[in-house]
Amino acid sequence: MKSNKVIEKIIAGINKNVKNKKWNCLYNGCSENAINSHILQKNGILNQIAPNGFIYEIKPKDVFKWENLGFNELTYFKHIGTSQAHSFPTFCNYHDTEIFKVIETHPIDFTNYKNNLLFAFRTLASFMRREEIILEKHKRLYNSNTIQAIPYNQGSQRITKEFIDLHEMLIHIRNKEHELFINDIENSEENFTFIEFNYPLKEVYSSTILSSPNLNSIYVNVFPYNSHTKILIFYLTKSEDKWTTEFVDGWKNLNETELEFKLTTYLLTKCENWGISETLYESIDSETENKIIESTQSVLKKQKIMLDNSFSLDFNIF
Repeated sequence: MKSNKVIEKIIAGINKNVKNKKWNCLYNGCSENAINSHILQKNGILNQIAPNGFIYEIKPKDVFKWENLGFNELTYFKHIGTSQAHSFPTFCNYHDTEIFKVIETHPIDFTNYKNNLLFAFRTLASFMRREEIILEKHKRLYNSNTIQAIPYNQGSQRITKEFIDLHEMLIHIRNKEHELFINDIENSEENFTFIEFNYPLKEVYSSTILSSPNLNSIYVNVFPYNSHTKILIFYLTKSEDKWTTEFVDGWKNLNETELEFKLTTYLLTKCENWGISETLYESIDSETENKIIESTQSVLKKQKIMLDNSFSLDFNIF
């Protein structure tokens, strides 16, 4: 239909304009422009599984290629350089350099509370900026005079408005979390509980924020370091609940097979920001790749199992 083409063109234009928008630094009211900051740094972390400087991440296909595609075909494994991987416009050059200097310099002291906190803080900043970008796109879509004029599009507009309300609420929550992190960073307080796990190297990485049934945030970073897979988990100590404890306990004392299924289920059902090495991608057969894509896009299924700490997929990507 002609109207569908019009909508696709508008979406593509909005995506392009928002992508090119200048965003302010997220540190404590700084008004400088943000640079493209890595959630997990390239040197010393991502390059441990990317000797050629490239990795794979799940990405959406261009909107102009959606025609005749099924829902499970709208995303794919994209081959990208580590300079573009796992990054958002979050901090200005000064704050990105100064705040995170201690975890950009190797070896990193993982016995230090603040060093570990900075990994979670970067994850929070990426989610804050992500929410702002999503909100900006949907507000522009909602306010498009052309789309508003399409007669049968009222239902979509209502859903878009609900989506806007949701992300405005999420931004409010993230801003409060941001204040707690700044307090610990600047005042050397320790308001968060930190747990660290080390396992044999699996060539994957991710950064995400989970929410318990009580809407308490759990910050999780998975990344390669010194030929191991490191899992860092943070949550606000006073908000500890049974679900959070169960989630943490689920990572304890895993054998290699259990770890592979645990990581696979975690990445595919609980994470949005994750990637794998070229070597791992090349070892995945087409059937498993299809299962991965299907699992990452099964929104309703993911919503049902998101809070189920005992759920496990019946395949793994390793």
